[in-house]
Amino acid sequence: MGTFTGRTALVIGGSSGMGRGAARAFAARGGNVVVTSRTTDRLPGAVAAVAADLTVADGASEVGTISAVVCDLADEESVRRAVGEPPAVDHLVVTAAPGRGVTDRGFFDGKFWGSRAACAAAAERLPEDGSILLVSGGLAVRPVPGQWSVTCAFAAVEALARAMAVDLAPRRVNCIRPGLFDTASWAGMSSDERERFFTDATADLPAGRPATEEDFGDAAIGLMASRYITGQVVVVDGGAAVRG
Repeated sequence: MGTFTGRTALVIGGSSGMGRGAARAFAARGGNVVVTSRTTDRLPGAVAAVAADLTVADGASEVGTISAVVCDLADEESVRRAVGEPPAVDHLVVTAAPGRGVTDRGFFDGKFWGSRAACAAAAERLPEDGSILLVSGGLAVRPVPGQWSVTCAFAAVEALARAMAVDLAPRRVNCIRPGLFDTASWAGMSSDERERFFTDATADLPAGRPATEEDFGDAAIGLMASRYITGQVVVVDGGAAVRG
């Protein structure tokens, strides 16, 4: 896979879940990582979450630096400030999404327009060999009742990745469409409920298990490292798509 020594990645949403997986994978390979949190008081915790038990990956000489800046994806000015704050940005990863309790309009605006604001700000900073990675979700192509705003937002983010790959070329822009991930987003379930849910949900899954943060990190750094993949939506779902 190679290393990212001397390179910097800004991961909006990098203090937990899939974003943390990307941040940890990048830092383990010698890259400098800047993650975000919505408020200043949470910045130390964001850094600690990425740094916890992090070890050097094969081929790297040391773990990269880890820092944090304030960023609220629903606030375009906050996004612009966050992208402009690090001394350099070689790769941008946007995994964040509006939290629970937002309106349908609020979710779409935060996810799509927040991602668009991040792309626009990064366009002024990324080197020509830099990259942007956006994140959608399975609902982009498999809607469920009552989640139309999420479906529309995810589909729009995938279209945005394709459009930005053209507009920002030669910088590379891709999108990951994740499947079922075992992250803290399921924390509302009891341990027994969670175990039953994942057992049932993965019974016919070729991979045989839900994805982890590390699985997302592997996919993310693969796209960051590749010099010829752009404008793509990469499905990371353990083979769910081939099962229909």
